[in-house]
Amino acid sequence: NGYDWEVSRVDRSIGRIDAYLKKSNLLEKTHSFLLADHGESLGDHNESRHGFFIYDSTLHVPLIVRPAVSFTFSQRLVKQAVSLIDVMPTVLEIAGLRKPADVQGRSVVGMMLGKVITEKGLYAETHFPQLRFDWSPLRSFRLGGYKFIDAPRPEFYDIAEDPGEEMNLFSEKKALAKQYRKQLEKLVARYQNRDGGSVADLDRETTEKLAALGYVRLSRSKIRSGFGKGVDPKDRIDAFESYQQVSADIHGDLAKNIFDQIEEIRKQVPEMRGLFFLEAMAHERLENLGEAYKGYGQALRKDPDNNLARANRASVMIRLGKRDQAEKELRVVLATDPNDYRSRNNLALLYRMKGRVQAAIAELEKVVESAPGYAAGWFNLGQFYAQVQKWEDAEFSYRKALNLDKKSALAHFNLAHVLTAMGKTVEAKRQMQIALELDPRLANR
Repeated sequence: NGYDWEVSRVDRSIGRIDAYLKKSNLLEKTHSFLLADHGESLGDHNESRHGFFIYDSTLHVPLIVRPAVSFTFSQRLVKQAVSLIDVMPTVLEIAGLRKPADVQGRSVVGMMLGKVITEKGLYAETHFPQLRFDWSPLRSFRLGGYKFIDAPRPEFYDIAEDPGEEMNLFSEKKALAKQYRKQLEKLVARYQNRDGGSVADLDRETTEKLAALGYVRLSRSKIRSGFGKGVDPKDRIDAFESYQQVSADIHGDLAKNIFDQIEEIRKQVPEMRGLFFLEAMAHERLENLGEAYKGYGQALRKDPDNNLARANRASVMIRLGKRDQAEKELRVVLATDPNDYRSRNNLALLYRMKGRVQAAIAELEKVVESAPGYAAGWFNLGQFYAQVQKWEDAEFSYRKALNLDKKSALAHFNLAHVLTAMGKTVEAKRQMQIALELDPRLANR
């Protein structure tokens, strides 16, 4: 399956890296670290992927360290739990560098040498259920052989005896569990006011991909407190899995009964946000533009901060001829997310439809500056430059587009016309020949 393939790919990649280090005589002085950002539930606790729950099936990841030969470490299995925030301090100590004072993690070099280090509590959290569906977020605190999960129905596990976290001991060990909760709250209070910096703005394509994987929110609504309050994610896992499957189907093989599936989820969990958004995307893929327009509007009424819904609705508006409304929406999108190059590209196309070619060119120049790997942006810029007879700029833009997509018959075709206008007839004939080989129908244009 896909997971096995990914593991095998990592294994092969490590082999190639190892072979390169040996061949380059770098192995003896290179420190190698292998770790993962998360695991996959693969059905544990009915979660197929990761991010929704914080059980060890997704939190417990490998940390394998192979120091350089010059370091006198013997092979050792360390069973004491550590955190990913400990990796950076460990790397710094091995490299002989000082750890910054504000770093929360600690070096585990001592453990690697066989020393016993005082254990500290390990923290984990997920805001995904809250950000996507307005359910309760989750957080956990692990120390020694026990782990506490702060949820509307709290959980407490003896990890040593129950590594699968199947027997909730909260009722049986309530006094001890409450001590863990206090330590959790103390840890959170210690760090919650620290400035964690800001997350860099993401372009729309990256946001869509990460949202599909569960890494970022569709909405820009702020994270709120609410641990242990509201709907317990444990009570919504089946609905969440159905939602994930419908989302995957919309982006993949669109099932004929997709709307029946969405309606079934709505009956089960009427408060779930995002269902109107899924419906609208499905209608858009099926070319039901009127229904898509209405659906994105409903999604925005439910969640006004859903920038993807607003951007998608603007695209549908353009296709429906609602140009003034589309321009207004695109301006709102770009005011919130200036790096959304697809929406900026749509705004440029809209300007061209309105006869504002120079304004369109200005927007497209911003597009290719922020997303130089976006072939459609270069292609459109080539078209617009050609329209105002900026032949050299048009040639440059089409060649950029072809460097990214060599099989674009239309880019070869348009470049041929630009080259003809520039008097480069030999090269123009060659480009036209390539275009017609790729798409003979262009001979009729």
